[in-house]
This record gives sequence, structure tokens and C-alpha cells, in this order.
Amino acid sequence: MDVRMVALDEYPKGAGHWNVAQVRRGAERLADCLPRICGVAPVDVTDRATTSELRPWLDALSEEAEGSLVLYWAGHGEELGGRYVVALQDSSPPLRALNALGARELSDFIVAWGQRPPVDDEPRWLIVVLDTCKSVFGAREVWSLLDDEPDNVAVVATSSKEGNALAGRFPTLLEEQLDRYGQNDDHVKAGELVRRLEERLDEEADGIHVRGHIREGIWPRTQQPAALVGTRSDMEELRRALEDVPDVIRNHYYAKASAVGLNQLDWQFTGREDERGALASWLSDGPDNGLYAVTGLAGAGKSALLGMVLAATSAPLVDALTRLGVAFPDDTIPRRSFTTTLHLSNRTMAETIADIASQQGFSDVATPDDLVTAVANSADQVLILADALDESRDPLPVARLLHRLATQPGVCVVVGTRRSLTETPDNPAPANADLIDALNPDETLSLSTSSAAYAEYVQRRLDTAFPDLPPDRSRAIVEAITGRAETFLFVRLAVEELCADHTWVSPDADLDALLAHGHTGIFDLAVTRLRADNPTTEQLLHALAYARGNGFPRTGGVWEAAGSAIAGTRLRDPDVQRALDTAAAYIIQDAEFGDEVYRLGHRTYVEYYQGRDTR
Repeated sequence: MDVRMVALDEYPKGAGHWNVAQVRRGAERLADCLPRICGVAPVDVTDRATTSELRPWLDALSEEAEGSLVLYWAGHGEELGGRYVVALQDSSPPLRALNALGARELSDFIVAWGQRPPVDDEPRWLIVVLDTCKSVFGAREVWSLLDDEPDNVAVVATSSKEGNALAGRFPTLLEEQLDRYGQNDDHVKAGELVRRLEERLDEEADGIHVRGHIREGIWPRTQQPAALVGTRSDMEELRRALEDVPDVIRNHYYAKASAVGLNQLDWQFTGREDERGALASWLSDGPDNGLYAVTGLAGAGKSALLGMVLAATSAPLVDALTRLGVAFPDDTIPRRSFTTTLHLSNRTMAETIADIASQQGFSDVATPDDLVTAVANSADQVLILADALDESRDPLPVARLLHRLATQPGVCVVVGTRRSLTETPDNPAPANADLIDALNPDETLSLSTSSAAYAEYVQRRLDTAFPDLPPDRSRAIVEAITGRAETFLFVRLAVEELCADHTWVSPDADLDALLAHGHTGIFDLAVTRLRADNPTTEQLLHALAYARGNGFPRTGGVWEAAGSAIAGTRLRDPDVQRALDTAAAYIIQDAEFGDEVYRLGHRTYVEYYQGRDTR
């Protein structure tokens, strides 16, 4: 991708009223952010924007630009007698066809660019950004002058108004969108980037801001943000340790173990050292084969515990987390690493088989018998970690498959699951244990209440969020939360609501009103707060209760379409971004088919919404 940039912030004497200081600042922002995020340095060609140089330069550019191209033009523009004209470096009032850039020159350039053949059959695209006054009018005129709608071309206009009130805004929005484009995406889709920019621009000013469509093509990105974002200096080592971690590990296991919200770089896991030690001992010194089940109430922290055990198998991550104060006693570090890591939520039997076969490097595996045979014939040790069995599409068949695998020599399986398909927060003691029966584990670890760990977690979060909170109030809050807590989910929900609504930490706040009705009651208060303060955020959160697979994609407006169905009105991509900002504690980001997807952060949130909808 090439970026050519014209940034006219000053004009000759007699045209000083066209000067726009924000244009230069915007160009400097592009020159800073594009190399950092995309590895592309924009070429400033402002000196070519003259009456004598312009047309030869555009002709040459259409011939030179073999790959994808961004042409960014910022400066003064006008609507003159029904025509769009843009001032050049040596233009003087009044603007007219001979001393300005017009829509015809731009449309001719687009046609000439489109006649160049692609390089190595790679899709190439062109984005022309008109960051001037009246550019919405200009984009319409440019598009109307094209005989045929060109493929993979977009003309982006930033203002329908006169004056410089919106000048310099586009570079800021572009940097924001690139920085926030999903860290789990394999790439940035150029067309999706343009769509998000259009919806953001349309939110801030009236008018249609994009003509054309980028149907295929990749916008480069060299900066890969970590799954979590933070500020402390120690975080850089954690960021590096997470950079190359597979999606399923980063977005499920480590996200759960970190015990913080979406896009927070921190790691607040506390306690469970005995349980971590028991699992590490079994993995290190246990039998040659077998199955170890981890169970417990919904929200007890099964996934977080498994995430910590998995993290302990990564020496770089252990080093990074130790520097952040996370304890890894020697007896909690397994001496073997997992060869397959599964998150079974919404997975079918066929998908589970394919995932195990892929991670183990097996070919021609399609059925349970195929997989068992391949595992039995493998000369390598197989160590499988699987979580959320109870959320699988085929939980009992998958459970029986995992049991069969664990009976093969050299195969060990660790599984996180509820005990029964009928177990819920409202039914914590179901009449059967069908999932455990199907797994028939050799060892079972049932997570119980851990008041000391809960208290440590609450205190650490309070110290971070409210450093000036009086000690006696801090102790009272810790005691109130841990005194009622039966699960870690309850503790975390309570803390997140305290952080979202600071009135709960005031001395006269009635914490019983927050804590008396369990984790469902806290989540209900959060939903009520979001519905009052950010109704579109709550509607988008509600929609996630019906996501399938890894979640709803933001790409293509899928999640916003689902939210629109809940809201009964049109939601847009900026609504999605606000939801990610204001409801991060309840959302998990993942990836599917190379795109960012989102789902609710815990199964009980899904049960809350679906249960409410059926009443």
C-alpha cells in the first residue's frame, strides 16, 4: 500500500482566509500513526499540487501505482456554480477550473488507475480521501462523472459544510479506527475499515460520506496489539508474552485467568494454590493416561483456574506475571505442556474432532473412531485441555469421546465442566451428574468457596480503582462482598459494578442493595444501569445472548444488525464501539474465520437474558 498526501494549510497572499492550521497537524498525525500501525510512511506530495504540476503528476501516479493506494487531500474546497473545486498551492481567489483541482481530474485519475493490471493477482484498491469543505458534494460529483462504477474504489468525504470546523478530524478518526481494529483479526479489511469510518463520520455530521465500495483487499498492519491494554511499565513484558499466543488460549483461558475486563492489560488472579498444585502434580507425576475433571458451581472460577494452570506451562508468561506480583509456587508449575487446547462452547462433535486432529497433526480424521485410532497409533504423548464442556452443542457425545481418548496409552485429558446439563445458578444441586457420568473421570476436583482469595482480589481491585478510599471503608466493602460470596463470578461482578458506579463506595451506600440477590441480582443492576445510561450498549449486550459459534462479528455490521433487531431501531458501528468501552466487563473478544467476534463473558449472562426473554 502507498499513501500520497497533499496537505495545504497555507495559501498565497490574498487567499489567507483559506488557511487552515489543522490541516498540517492532521498531516503530521498521519505521518506518525501510519508507520507505527501499518508500516507505511506517507509520501507528502504537497509541492506537486500546483497549477503546472498537478495534472502531469496525477497522470504519472496513475501509471506508477501498481498496488493499493490512498490519496489523501486536505485543504480548501468549494462548491462553485454546481462544481466542486479544490484550491492548489498557487491558487488565488476566485477559484475556477484553470487554477483548481476539479472533480473531472479526480474521476479521470480513478479511471486511469483502474486500467492498471494487478500485481501477482493480489486484489488492489484505491481510496481517495477528500478532507476539505463541501467534500460530500465533491464525492458525489466525482462518482457521477464515472461511466461505470469501478471495483475496489472508494471516495471518502469528510464534510458537507463550509468553514474549517471539521478540519483535521479525519486523521484522528483514522488512527482511532486502526488502533481499535480487532486485535484478534488476522488482518485489517480495507472495506471494513472504510465502513467503520463512514459510520463514524455520519454520526458526527450530516451527509453521505463514502462513494464506492472496497469489496476485497487488505490494509496492512504491522502493530499487533495484545488482547489486553494497560499502562504500567511492567506490562510490556506481558504484552510480548501474549503476542504469539493462539486465539483460543489468549481469548478464553488467559482472559478468564486475568480476571479483568476486555482490553485491560493486568492480571488479578488470586489464590487457588492448592488446587493449582493438585492439577500440576497430576500432570507432572500422574498416570500415563487418564482424565481429570474440574467442576464447581457456575462462576466458581473453573476456567480461570485452568487458565492459570495453562499459563504455568509458559516460562515467558510465568516470568512476566511474576514481575506483576502473580504467585507461581514451584509446585503449581506442570512439567508437561498441553498438545491440544480446546474451548468447547458452542462446538459440535464434528468441530471438536476436527480441532483435536488439527492441533495433533492428524490427517484423514472425520469420526470419533478415526480420532481414537489416530491417537492410539501416535508415538507422541497427547495432553488435552478442554473447557466449557457443558456449553458444547453435543456435550454428552463429546464427553464420551474425551473419556475414550483418555483410556488410550499416553493420553491425558483435563476437562472443565459443570456436573450436569441441568445445573444452573438457581439449581446448584441437580438431581443427576450426567456430564460427570459420561466423562467417568479418574480424578475430580470440585472448586469450593475461597474467602481468602476473594478478599485478596477485592482488595487489589479497590486499591487500583480507588487509591484514596479510606481504609475502614475499604475493609467494610471487602467484608461485605466476601461475606456473601459463594463464587468468584459474584465477587467480580460486585467489583465491576463498584468501579462502574462509584456511589457504591460512598460511606452511606447500602451495599446490601447491591449484594443481597446474588450474582444475578448484581448483573440485573448492571443491565438496568446500562439501559438508563447507554441504551444502545444494553441492547447490543442483550443481542450477544443469541450469538453462535465464537460470537457475533463486528465486521460487516453483523453485531450491530443483531442489536438493531433487539432495539427496534438502527444501530451503527459507533454504538458497537461505545458498548466495547462501557460494558467491557461483560464481553469477551474472540476470533472466527480471521475476524473479531464478541460474546457475553459468562454463560450465566446468557442464561439471564434468555431466561428473562422467555418469561
